[in-house]
Amino acid sequence: MGREISSQEVLCEDTFQHRLRSETSLVMQWFREGAFNPASPAFSGLELEAWLIDVDGFPAERNLEFLERLNDPAMVPELAAFNFEFNSEPRALSCRCFSDFEDELNTHWKQARTTAQEIGLRPMMIGIPPTLREGHLSLDTITPSERYRLLNERLFQLRGGKPLCVDIEGRDQLSLIQDHLMTEAACTSLQVHLMTSEENAVRNYNAMQVASAAIVAVSANSPFLYGRRLWEETRIPAFESAVNLPGPRGVDGRHASRVTFGERYLRSSLMELFIENLDTYIPFLPMVSQSEREELVHLKLQHGTIWRWNRPIFHASPGEAPHLRIENRVMAAGPTVVDVVANTAFAIGLTLHLAQEDGLEERLPFELA
Repeated sequence: MGREISSQEVLCEDTFQHRLRSETSLVMQWFREGAFNPASPAFSGLELEAWLIDVDGFPAERNLEFLERLNDPAMVPELAAFNFEFNSEPRALSCRCFSDFEDELNTHWKQARTTAQEIGLRPMMIGIPPTLREGHLSLDTITPSERYRLLNERLFQLRGGKPLCVDIEGRDQLSLIQDHLMTEAACTSLQVHLMTSEENAVRNYNAMQVASAAIVAVSANSPFLYGRRLWEETRIPAFESAVNLPGPRGVDGRHASRVTFGERYLRSSLMELFIENLDTYIPFLPMVSQSEREELVHLKLQHGTIWRWNRPIFHASPGEAPHLRIENRVMAAGPTVVDVVANTAFAIGLTLHLAQEDGLEERLPFELA
């Protein structure tokens, strides 16, 4: 979803919209034909964002040096030069899957810790480091990437040049005016993926929406941002402030935000969200590729710049049936491997349990969720 922008791609909103409509039409055809993998057994996977910290406990902007030395394909750079991300292997939801996740993550994390020590650093798993200060995050500390450069450039272009206002009230208050999106990099997450069949997709998605408040509650570890004590999980308002690009108003008069929990439960299909992506959100990165329609490059680029807290994902490989996943993005990273695995198990277990409950959406109206 967060792929790099190729030097062969060009920015053209009209052509991008045409390609996006064509690719959305193809995905709609897959839904009509029931073309998706039945997800039996179901698989899960996770992405874990992390920090590099110096000997004094402050973020260290050396991720490319660290990753080159580490040479681990499961670890990749993130938005800020302080950050990197671990991507697990997908695993069937069997009796040992969480132990296997723990073993895998421990192996990679020990290698990361050893490599970081060799250059005087250490890795840290946490939603927002308490030592992070406003001066740490700027365009000077962005990871060199055409995608990240364009994200920042387009954000302010679409805002008509207006700066971002960060205004978060908790135990303390934080009020900032910023001319960059780097506060997004302050918010490092544990993102859990649940593969689902088309038949169960709506039940699983709505159940994950219902479960999200409890999932946030058990995983919260980020009360501080820039030295202020704010929400118990400050990642949420910080992320929503960092990419504040309101879309058109809906029927209820509210703006469709790029970082969103949504407006309602799903009714009949995950396709509802892909249609919403097309009809409600203007393209953030309208980069036109010469790719084949079946590669869905433009649809994925549009989808990857709408940050739903629970996000539907599909994946299509040549010669294989496409499959559907739901990505839960509400949890803070860390603080330990055991916490990461326990939070993953809780998120998946609670979601699958609630998906079996009759009348779930009526018992908990969306506004309460």
